[in-house]
Amino acid sequence: ALGAVLIGVPALRVPGLFLAVVTLAFAVPVSTWLLDGTYFPALTPSVIGRPILFGRINLASPLALYELCLIILALAIVLAYSFRRSRAGRSVLAVRDNDRAASAYGMAPWRAKLVAFTFSGMLAGIAGGLYAVNLRGLSYAGFDPEKSVVVFTMVVVGGLGSLPGALLGAIYVQGAEYFLTGAAQLLATGTGVLVLLLVLPGGLGEILTRVRDRFLVTVARARSISVPALDRERDPTSLLEAQQVLEAPQYSQQPSTDDLTTAPLRIGFESETQPAALACTGIDSGYGDLQVLFGATMKIEDGTVLALLGTNGAGKSTLLRVLAGTLPAKAGKVLYFGKDITRMPPEERVKAGLVTMPGGHGVFSTLTVAENLRMAGWLIRRQADIVSARIQAALDLFPSLRSRLDSQAGLLSGGEQQMLALAQCLICDPKVLMVDELSLGLAPAVVGELIGVLRNLAASGTTVVVVEQSLNVAAAIAPEAVFMERGQVRFTGASRDLLDRDDLARAVFLGVHEAPPANHVTSNHATSNGAMSGGAAPDRSQSNGAMSGGITWQAPLSDGTAQNGSTNGRHPAPISIQHLSVRFGGIAAISDVTISAHPGEILGIIGANGAGKTTLFDVCSGFLAPTSGRIMLWGTDVISTSAHERANLGLGRLFQDARLFPGLTVAEALAVSFDRHLAVREPIASTLRLGDARDSEAELAQRVDELIARLGLEPYRDSFIAELSTGTRRIVELAGVLAHRPTVLLADEPSSGVAQREVEAMADLLRDVRQESDSTLLIIEHDIPMISQIADRLICMHLGEVLAEGSPSEVLGDPRVVAAYLGTEEAALARSY
Repeated sequence: ALGAVLIGVPALRVPGLFLAVVTLAFAVPVSTWLLDGTYFPALTPSVIGRPILFGRINLASPLALYELCLIILALAIVLAYSFRRSRAGRSVLAVRDNDRAASAYGMAPWRAKLVAFTFSGMLAGIAGGLYAVNLRGLSYAGFDPEKSVVVFTMVVVGGLGSLPGALLGAIYVQGAEYFLTGAAQLLATGTGVLVLLLVLPGGLGEILTRVRDRFLVTVARARSISVPALDRERDPTSLLEAQQVLEAPQYSQQPSTDDLTTAPLRIGFESETQPAALACTGIDSGYGDLQVLFGATMKIEDGTVLALLGTNGAGKSTLLRVLAGTLPAKAGKVLYFGKDITRMPPEERVKAGLVTMPGGHGVFSTLTVAENLRMAGWLIRRQADIVSARIQAALDLFPSLRSRLDSQAGLLSGGEQQMLALAQCLICDPKVLMVDELSLGLAPAVVGELIGVLRNLAASGTTVVVVEQSLNVAAAIAPEAVFMERGQVRFTGASRDLLDRDDLARAVFLGVHEAPPANHVTSNHATSNGAMSGGAAPDRSQSNGAMSGGITWQAPLSDGTAQNGSTNGRHPAPISIQHLSVRFGGIAAISDVTISAHPGEILGIIGANGAGKTTLFDVCSGFLAPTSGRIMLWGTDVISTSAHERANLGLGRLFQDARLFPGLTVAEALAVSFDRHLAVREPIASTLRLGDARDSEAELAQRVDELIARLGLEPYRDSFIAELSTGTRRIVELAGVLAHRPTVLLADEPSSGVAQREVEAMADLLRDVRQESDSTLLIIEHDIPMISQIADRLICMHLGEVLAEGSPSEVLGDPRVVAAYLGTEEAALARSY
């Protein structure tokens, strides 16, 4: 364990896959230098006697040694399983998946990494001791570096993260070497491994998981046990509708698709019955064993604009992927102008004119803008004049891209990236254009510009399908709408009619669950628009609702005494940003920004994409060092403290991408967010479930269950974060804020990717966060109705500087703000309410 720590300290700065490669490469100097008797003879004794343990167990007996190895293996499995289920294991996985989010919840990434090194090094040391005793000595050839690769192969074949899978992987590899010879052995351990992983991406452990799940499902149904994940059954109405569409005359024929695959770019279809441009019938699909779509059926007429709407997690983006061909359909058909394209590869669909603009990640970030545009013309790359003409037309449509042709796409603002993604789609000359999350994370002026482009496309005869979270934006673009819920189509009709359907367009997570009455601090805030009734800071000398049991709510940093950073000699500001500047090379991202928030205030920060808002939050959170300036938290300068130290002092953070921890379940992710309130955080006590650590975990489990029930997350409790939609991940992240209970919360676009009705209910949730934890909120937001409703004050940033500051009405009425940020498109401004 000590050796692993010594190795781990310099490895802390090596990230991700590089660390895995370096770890494997470390076996080479160990075997050729450290364990070479020429240099360190004391470390490699040629003869090691097999001892007699406890005066009774003679390890000279092969049977006794074998039994000892089995016992230690069993203990190691139990210990590893307990470690994985403990606070220590959760922290290690959280740091592995997303060290920034883990830091924001108060975890020290370096400590979690060293714990992982220590634990794995201890197990490796025990295994090495048994290995040396078994060999009766150490020789230079005894530790071939290739053995590290073999062990790594065992783990991958078995399934990363699966303890039973690791055993199956070892049995597979060692069994192949023991029972097979020659070409058969090579086939099983070489090509056979690749084939196995192709069929079972999760490794051999995936087989055990599937068998276990099917067994439990059978037992649950036989005993009438309600399992939320099994409640998403097919709706007979949807199945009947799918069958009727399938039997319609225009869909009854299934001609060959050869004419699609040979087309140079776009194909038109001739049909006497004028079939729909795009239709799907009875679509079942999902990710792995997680089924998302259940008999989804819809159709889009040629030359129309259709909005695909739904609650968070309804399967909108999943259905779009099935239509685009990037996700296979497990059942059902996809029809394009009457032709069955269900099994057609996605690139052939693009050739035929079915083009998709992915949501939030539609560009090649490491390529320049010019290279991205040339890539979009790949299918007609030999027709250079046509490609050039289409690129110029796209640049004329988005002139701001012309000045950024040599810039990497990943360095563009969010609005510019969306413009580039849409330009790429237009270069493909779409007959049917599918747009996923048009307004995701974009300023109103940019959304307005994109809406204008889509309207012009529709006017020219292009069929457009838009996946949107905002009902208002969708209604402004598309006269017709399809509404999905729980993987099925629930409504088809006029978009305006959907606005009045509260039974469909409703808040699933945030609108129906009451806040618990206990364990919150009453503060002196008005309830209608969040305006403060007084300017004095609340009394912060007491702990915010101490809990009985294993979780203790920690008191804020300051006791309210006027200190350095105080405002006018009164109580210190919860957070004060003083003359902050950040430069990247010669580019100024933030220039001399000074902002202070009052105790209990909700301060809204708006501004165009690339204005420096997220950079400002990254500096405040400790993830980015400023060029100059100070950050004061309750009167104390925290500019030199780390991100996790600021989190433990009460600073919370909601991130723009809502990535969270893909390898953790929802329940585990929420347990991570409670971390700073745990009374016992020591890894050994947590792993062994000793005394107070056991009580702390029991109390934690209860609090997690309460939080899951409060936000209606029961169906997703045991789902991995990676399996959730963007909007559902955002709801889980908001639940994490309630668990973290920060005294100062930095929320970066909390409404991003969230359905409109959830956004409208989110205002009350953010007020609950303020009241329950007596906190101050700084919120970056593009949803103008939502932020103007809850903010006491607004700040508009532009090009790294504060452009305007004041009440919401003052800032939103400022002509400079209208010109630089808001624009004039009413649909883009009215995303909610």
